[in-house]
Amino acid sequence: MAVERWRQHRGANDKPVRFTVEGKRWWVGFIPLAPRSGSLWFGVAVPERDFLGAVAKNGYLAGLLLFAMLGLGIVMAVLVVKRYSHHLLDLPRAGVDPKDPEGAILSLIREGEGGTVEFKSTMRMNLRTGKADKAVELAWLKAVAAFMNTTGGTLLIGVDDEGRIQGIEPDGFANEDKCRLHFKNLIAQHIGLEHSGSLHLEIHRIEGRQVVVIECERSDKPVFLSHGKEEEFYIRSGPSSVKLPVSKVIEYLEHRK
Repeated sequence: MAVERWRQHRGANDKPVRFTVEGKRWWVGFIPLAPRSGSLWFGVAVPERDFLGAVAKNGYLAGLLLFAMLGLGIVMAVLVVKRYSHHLLDLPRAGVDPKDPEGAILSLIREGEGGTVEFKSTMRMNLRTGKADKAVELAWLKAVAAFMNTTGGTLLIGVDDEGRIQGIEPDGFANEDKCRLHFKNLIAQHIGLEHSGSLHLEIHRIEGRQVVVIECERSDKPVFLSHGKEEEFYIRSGPSSVKLPVSKVIEYLEHRK
């Protein structure tokens, strides 16, 4: 009831609103825990009768009580944000809605590439040469590592840089299981299976073509991309995956905590 009433007055997020439950009036106020997303809020509800009664008896004491409650709410909000800051950053990007995956994916495509979204045309096939190409695989693996080292993100494979849906059919997988196995093998080889729990792959048919959706959670541990004898560290900077030099990795990880 409190949330319902508050939503009706969403235009005044910083002001308390009144609601009634079983004939009793209450006041409730909310503050955002994730201001960028508007997805998580902290609320404090006060019974009107008790509050007005306190005002009538002792306005000064009631004022102190009100400030104490507001202060407690702010302290609790700050503690929650500090403890779960990286989870709150993930809220705008909670994943593709299973009830309407096509609509959610098309919405991501319309928004275009950015800090938390990237498109790749194929998983392994070089469309210019018509042959499997390791460079193609490494290109999207860099994005995966970068997302996990930053705030997480969504990788769409089967969509070109212009947002055109091409599908992964050119990759030539016999079936979806073969595609999933190839993905798992590449993660094990280049990123490490210990990180696989933070990666979620789904294959959806969009406009008649198969699109791979890889949801990448933010990792609490640094994620390195290894190929050959080298290990590289990537982060997201706008719509790009940027490699940090070794001298900057430690500094970045220190500030990232």
